[in-house]
Amino acid sequence: MIGLGEALQGIGKSEAASETYQRAIEAKVMVEDRVLFNTLGNLALRKKDFNIALKAFDKAISYFPQDAVNYYNKSLLYVLQKNWEKVTPLLKKALSLQPGLREANMMMQKVEKWKKILAASQAAKAN
Repeated sequence: MIGLGEALQGIGKSEAASETYQRAIEAKVMVEDRVLFNTLGNLALRKKDFNIALKAFDKAISYFPQDAVNYYNKSLLYVLQKNWEKVTPLLKKALSLQPGLREANMMMQKVEKWKKILAASQAAKAN
């Protein structure tokens, strides 16, 4: 179904693609579907379809809670939305499951830097 959604998106049928992605999320889950939910979520992120991305990542997490990549991918959704309060716990969870997850470590460093810049900017405005 994900391939169909990509094809529909490619020919400019965004609404039909979103409906196809929604059906994919609602489909029965099997162990090998773990990668599909992350793929679907990442595709939705690229299209800025945050609702579909959130559902896909949540489904991946609910079925495969020990997979650090699921939490990292969900954190990317909140990075794009600049919702730093939700990013950090997801990255911490990913790193607790897989401390060597390079992408999560790098993102955590970036988020901490962005938080400091934001705090400094808000402090400057307050003065």
